[in-house]
Amino acid sequence: MTPEWHIKMQAAYQEFTDSAISKTCNFPEHSTIDDVRAIYEEAYRLKCKGVTVYRDNSRPMHVLSTGATARRRSVDTHNALTPQEGQIARLAREGLSNPEIGAQLFISPRTVQYHLGKVFAKLEITSRGQLIRLPQSRF
Repeated sequence: MTPEWHIKMQAAYQEFTDSAISKTCNFPEHSTIDDVRAIYEEAYRLKCKGVTVYRDNSRPMHVLSTGATARRRSVDTHNALTPQEGQIARLAREGLSNPEIGAQLFISPRTVQYHLGKVFAKLEITSRGQLIRLPQSRF
């Protein structure tokens, strides 16, 4: 969905809601400052109470992707850790709690727990203690 349609949907929904609504407008990596400015101006014109913008690859690690940079999985990589799972595993191995990991990666502790569950399954372990004993090269 284009950023323009994100704003139009937000404006349409917000019309029937007393609370502020914010919907993230996901931009591809090649977006310009003018593209972002246009969305903010459109949101203002449509009387949106808030707007959030995200440009793909604007952070070293991100949860969402426009699909252009998403990692394609194959049979060979099915059990390999994703970059985010590897980063979460390394931080957990260093002794950080789920809330501390979440704060560093800008994700919720529940999302950290979800990814740790996938890490444990892929590495065939059941605890952080086992994670600490694995060689760093596994991440």
